[in-house]
Amino acid sequence: MNLLSSERLAHTRSCALRRVGACVAVLCTAPVALSGPLDPPAGPINPTGKTLVEVEPRIAVNSVNTPGDASSTFRITQSGSYYLTGNIVGQAAKHGITISSADVTLDLSGFALVGGANSLNGINVPGFTEGIVIRNGTVRGWTQSGIEAAIDSGAVENIVARRNSQWGIRVSTGSFGATITNCSAFQNGLSIVPGGGILASGAAVMTNCRSTHNQGVGFELSGGSSVSNSVARSNSSHGFIVSNSVATNIASTQNGGEGVRLSLGSLLHASVVTGNTGAGVNSLGGSTIRENIVSFNGAGGSGAPGIILTNGINRVERNTVATNNGIGVHAPSNGNIIIGNTTRSNGTNWNIAANNVCLVVNATFTPAFSGNSGGVSPGSTDPNANFNY
Repeated sequence: MNLLSSERLAHTRSCALRRVGACVAVLCTAPVALSGPLDPPAGPINPTGKTLVEVEPRIAVNSVNTPGDASSTFRITQSGSYYLTGNIVGQAAKHGITISSADVTLDLSGFALVGGANSLNGINVPGFTEGIVIRNGTVRGWTQSGIEAAIDSGAVENIVARRNSQWGIRVSTGSFGATITNCSAFQNGLSIVPGGGILASGAAVMTNCRSTHNQGVGFELSGGSSVSNSVARSNSSHGFIVSNSVATNIASTQNGGEGVRLSLGSLLHASVVTGNTGAGVNSLGGSTIRENIVSFNGAGGSGAPGIILTNGINRVERNTVATNNGIGVHAPSNGNIIIGNTTRSNGTNWNIAANNVCLVVNATFTPAFSGNSGGVSPGSTDPNANFNY
């Protein structure tokens, strides 16, 4: 072997040794992966994930969990939280779902309970059951009512009730009351009288609801209930019937009967009542009518009043009763106090029987002026005067 070959061989061996050394160095400095113990710990092996019950702790309404009986397609008999997994179709002579246990929440999950020929109520809660909450879905086409619920300390929320033969939603409460929130009732009361949109009795609190195009009454409240921020429109009968209850910030328009009917110490406040065929507001006695706008009632030539006090002992205060009511304010009864109202452009502005407290003044119009002063007195400084202008 010549000298050149020997040098090349030595160089090759040196390079190879350096490569091996580098690999050994990398291996020595790399982290070492150690396996766990080969023997498992003593005791049972526990799951590390969530169970199905933990993922969905509620109970599905179905023939296994909530089997029906002779009068109900499904029946809830134990407390808990229940939900729908699809639409429910009604059966003849049966309610859709009956709740017979306290402390039940039923979530329709956006699905519908759809009635059919000779069905009963969509959701039925008999017997003033406590702690019932019904929410989030539609009840339609039931031969009786969409919801018929006798509940206490409960709620009905985000329900649409339409084309049910009696009431869209009917809630009766006991001493603890219930809430009805964000609900709508359309085209109910199709064949059974009385019926209509939404009925609540006994300390119910109703807010943000609509009731339109029902055959019958839009809303009916009694027993110390209240309704606010709600609309009744184009119902065949009265927009609101309010008995021993409070209605505030409501709108009642274009109904076939009266806009609002009051009785037994009720309050109507800060509301709009317009375009109804019957009277705008009819008090059957002992109520307060305050700071409302009442116009265009007596539609269709009926000549009905804007406000009529059919029976006495009412307080009518600071309402605007103007524009095409048959009569602005009509008090055929006595014992009423009528103060601070304004009327204009009605068929007849005032028709007041004897023995009422009422002063009406023809307002004085001011001449034109500009600047920091001007004008004239409206015609009276009496703070209780009513003005016709």
